Parts: sequence; C-alpha cells; structure tokens
Amino acid sequence: MLKGNKVDLRERSFSEQVEEKRKQLFFVIITVIIFAFLVNVLTNVFADVIFARMKVSVEGAYVIGSIGLLAFVMTFILFKLLEPSTVIEKRAHCKMLYNIKEGEILRFPSDYWPQGLAHQAFESLLGKKEGYRDGLKENLAERSHTYFVEKRWKDRDKLGEYKYLFSHFLEYLIIYWLRSGFGWIMISETTSERELKFEHFPANLRNNVFLSFFSDIKPKDIFEAGLSQALALRLPEDFKLNYIFPQPIPNRVPEPNSGEVKLVGKYCEMSISFFNTSWGRATSARVGPSPISASIMGIPINPFFQDYISRHLAEICQVDYELRLRVKFSSLKLLWSSKARSYAKLIEKASEDFQNFFDIEMYAKRTRKRAREDALEKIFELLEELKSAVKGER
Repeated sequence: MLKGNKVDLRERSFSEQVEEKRKQLFFVIITVIIFAFLVNVLTNVFADVIFARMKVSVEGAYVIGSIGLLAFVMTFILFKLLEPSTVIEKRAHCKMLYNIKEGEILRFPSDYWPQGLAHQAFESLLGKKEGYRDGLKENLAERSHTYFVEKRWKDRDKLGEYKYLFSHFLEYLIIYWLRSGFGWIMISETTSERELKFEHFPANLRNNVFLSFFSDIKPKDIFEAGLSQALALRLPEDFKLNYIFPQPIPNRVPEPNSGEVKLVGKYCEMSISFFNTSWGRATSARVGPSPISASIMGIPINPFFQDYISRHLAEICQVDYELRLRVKFSSLKLLWSSKARSYAKLIEKASEDFQNFFDIEMYAKRTRKRAREDALEKIFELLEELKSAVKGER
C-alpha cells in the first residue's frame, strides 16, 4: 500500500481490509447506477430509431432487457470479487508441564498463562479433593490406547469418562479467557452487556471439574478468588453461550479430549475449538544463565529451576493441545452496519490477545526477546560504569 512516496509493507488488518472493500463496492454500485441511468436515457432518446430498425417492438424490448440483465450479472460478479473477507481465524499451541510421579503441576514457566493458572487451579483442587491426583499420575497414552483399540467410543454416554483432567482444565481456561480477555475487550467499548453466571452455563459445561469445584467453594485467598471469576462471564448482551462435546471432526471417531465453545451473536458467530494432540515425557533440557539458553522441551525457563529439572527430568511430562479461534461475520452486515464493523475491530483485537494468552511459541519468542533486551541493557550499564571509571582515573 502506497503512502505518499513511501511504501507501507505492514500487513493490513481485518478491519482495514473490510473498509477498503466497502469503498470499492460503493464505487462499483455508483458506476452501475450511472451506467443504468445512461442506458435508460439513450434508450428513451433513440427508442424510435431502435424500434424502427428492429421493426418489431418485442425485439427492441428484448435488446433493452438483455442490456439490463448484463448490467445485473456484471454487478453480481463484481460484488463477489470485491466481497470482503468475513472470517477471522487464529490458532494456538498450548503446552503444560507436570511431574507424573508426584502428580503435581510444575510452577514454571509461571509467566506463561496456562502453566501459571494450571499450577494454581490444580493446587487448589488437589488441596481439597486429593482423589483427583490419580489423574495426574496415570499414563495417558495407555488410556487413549484402551479407548480407541477397544472401541469404547461406541458408547457415547461414557465419553466423559475418558476425558483427561487436563481437558477439563482447558475447558475452564477457555471460559477464564472469555471473562478476562475477550469479555473485557468487548465490554470496554460497548454499552449493552449482561452477566452470565455459572448456573446458566450449558449443562455439559456445568459438569466441568474445575468450574463446578470453584462454584462450590468459598475462596480462601486472592488466588482462589481470581480463579473463581470465570464463573461469571460479562459479555455483550446479544451473545449466547453454547458448548459442543466432543468437537465434531469429519471422518474421525468421537474424541473425548476435544470440545468447542461457541458464542452466537447478532453480528457474528465465534467458536473456540480444542483437541489433544500429544502427550509424552520430557526428553530434553538445556542449562544456561538466562531464559535465552535455559529451557525444557524448547520452553524458556528461569535458570532458578534448572536444579529441579536436572533431578526430575525423567518424571516430567508434557501435554499438548491445539486451539482454533474462528469468527464468522455476515458480509452484508459488515458492509452496511457500523455496529458490525465496530465488533470486527474489537474481536480482531481479542483474537490477538487469544494467541498471546494460549500460544506457547509466542510466549517463547516474547521471553527470549525480553531476555536479550535485559542482557543488552546490562551490557550498556556496564559500559557506562567503565566509561565513568575511566573518566574518574583521568
């Protein structure tokens, strides 16, 4: 995109693309209207000549009709060519680490939202319901093997029995993000909102281990109070919450470790789907003086935890999920409704927050970038100190 004599290489946002398509379509519509008007004027002025040459008035009407039909077809084709994109889609790879021997979630990397919240939520749950610790000690690969090989998926009423405790947590985490991320962004610029409490959640979400647990307890500290906030969603009033379990995957048997949260509104339909992609033991770790070099399975960590990793590497496991956020708008509403375009801007901002919240690769990039900046700052400070020392000696 050109700006004066400079070339703007920045990727255009969803909202900018919609606005550009709107301008192009308005130009097309105005051009077609002018064209139709001119054809009408010329037809009226030269009607006698046309009909005289055609000899039969029906033939003249046929010609005029053909011109009108051609204009309509051209308009339709141009509309389809210039129709704005109606879909926002983002993907995220979520990873969590835990000690399978002890049945506990690792406290690091604590500044990666899913890991930090998992540590707090599981600690709270296991502190009151120790029986759930078995779910952190079992071999998930064997459980999955039993489910598929013995065709347990045929009994759809028992699918929930094969859902990992981590999948329950991921459902909770999505609801938590809808409250703390999506909800706050949307209601920051909308005046009409409503609070959706736990008792009004879909029935298959109320069965979630973590949501039901936090609905039953009285928070004992600031951490449990924060985790309980997911029990009351603040959303624009036109959104309705639905939950699909398991997530329908074409040409595959039902997957108990999947699901899809849907928000259906007046201007768009949004879904957040997830499914478990892998489980396994940690196989590699690196040591170093900073998160640039210190890592486990490619995840940057605070060097403070290197001793724990070296002693417990054989006991550390990882569980991975793939998440997809998809928002579908009506193209006509995007073109003619300013409210729909306002929603598009807000949801586009929320989709970026979605990736920042869930995606482990984005977390790793941010952490390494911050560590490099801190290292450069320390080098700069050291150089300034040396410079001051040299001046002092002189």
